[in-house]
Amino acid sequence: RRRGVGRHGEYVLRSLAASCEGRRDLVLLIDPLLPGLDAAIARLGRSVGAIGANEIADVDVFMELSPMTASPGPVLPLLLASNVRSFAVVHDFIQLQYPEMYLATDTRWIAYRTQLEALAHYDAFLANSEATAGKLRDVLTPDTSVTVTGIADPFHGTAGSTDASRGDLPFARYVLVASGATPRKNLLAAIAAHTVY
Repeated sequence: RRRGVGRHGEYVLRSLAASCEGRRDLVLLIDPLLPGLDAAIARLGRSVGAIGANEIADVDVFMELSPMTASPGPVLPLLLASNVRSFAVVHDFIQLQYPEMYLATDTRWIAYRTQLEALAHYDAFLANSEATAGKLRDVLTPDTSVTVTGIADPFHGTAGSTDASRGDLPFARYVLVASGATPRKNLLAAIAAHTVY
């Protein structure tokens, strides 16, 4: 929740809630098998475990914050409804980059392939980087509607909103990369960028 993807999802959700305020109800469709929402998030809307078939006619917009981490089954009725405009926030395609690590079994591959197939039913996407947007277009079609948002920093807007030069940093000779050592964290790129910078 408090890591990069969770923080970015929270930023997107708060922005969506602000745009709905006074005009539309925000309904938070949650997986009842997961831990409950943080109180501050839960206050943004009405939480439900499922959307009934009779309720879909009242839905205007559906936003999926992480389509590659859960089964698309519960949201397929929303994706297939002609009255619902659907958006998804796409963070990466790590599984495709490191299939030997993440897709080592048939079960995992089938589940991931199902998630990839479901992406074709969204109307538009928010990607966290140009690289992710490019990969999304490779997976779907070149004309897929994607807006690059960058990574949200809840304390300072988006990642690209600051204009700090090397001299403005308190520890200009050091870079902290807060991650594990798995290849997907791309520590070599951070080291290479620091040598150039």
